[in-house]
Amino acid sequence: MVFIATLYYLYIKVFKDGSLKDSVSDFEFNNRSFWLLIPVFILMLVNWSIEAGKWKMLISTFEEISFKRSFAAVWSGLTINNWVPNRMAEFAGRIIFINAGKRGKAIVSTFAGNMAQMMMTLIFGSLGLYLFYHFQGPYRWFIADILVLVNILFILFYFRMKWFVFLIKRIRFLHFLIKYIEILEHFSVAFLFRVVLLAMLRYLTYLSQYVMLLLLFGIDVDPGILYSGVALIFLIQTFIPSVMLTDIGVRGAVVLYVFEKVSPNLAGLLAAAYSIWFINLLIPSLFGALFILLKKKNKQLS
Repeated sequence: MVFIATLYYLYIKVFKDGSLKDSVSDFEFNNRSFWLLIPVFILMLVNWSIEAGKWKMLISTFEEISFKRSFAAVWSGLTINNWVPNRMAEFAGRIIFINAGKRGKAIVSTFAGNMAQMMMTLIFGSLGLYLFYHFQGPYRWFIADILVLVNILFILFYFRMKWFVFLIKRIRFLHFLIKYIEILEHFSVAFLFRVVLLAMLRYLTYLSQYVMLLLLFGIDVDPGILYSGVALIFLIQTFIPSVMLTDIGVRGAVVLYVFEKVSPNLAGLLAAAYSIWFINLLIPSLFGALFILLKKKNKQLS
């Protein structure tokens, strides 16, 4: 249903009134900014290297793994994750690189890392929402207060995940989970803060990639609008259920929804949205599939 809705939205915006045809005819690839493709690809590796380092740090509380192994696990998780709504099965690809007896803890650790990443999406997305639309009028501070409250509650939950363990221990039929989630009790505030710093670095890396691609495809608007708009895009995409195939429609619809009023270059907007998808998700997913096959092959040989 989401896929059909996004495709219909794209049809209305770019095909029905001929906007895409006019945009394509006026589209000029920014040859002067072609060099931006180089840092975009480099930042793709930086982005996933940060995620691999973040996961390695989380896993180190109960098992030591190499960075190479962590990197392979992250891309393998991405491969499986792309076929699950809202990418909620990332752990499935990662845990095959962890000893069988510790995979439950690995799942919980992955959840903690994802929570840190979600925090960055909420914080920067809320800021982007507020700055992009320049809220005015009597409801301005009310909206700001709501955004601040939501972020504070999320931050409080993240740094007090031990409360979750406390709650589970008091629900008898959930006691089977204790041996897995008790790993959260070993995550100190200082440790979780280091995880957040890595999550923020990764978020800013991804944000910069998207902005570079928008510039590359001729979206010539104020940098502040670009950064706040992309942060808003990330926030919206987080709450729209999608898998790899439907993601194509979602990404196109969201980028047009956010930027269509500040740039008539619909072709450039779509090109940037699909390029970031291709570079940051599709390419790593293909390598992730290779890592999974090699892992299974080595297991069979052993």
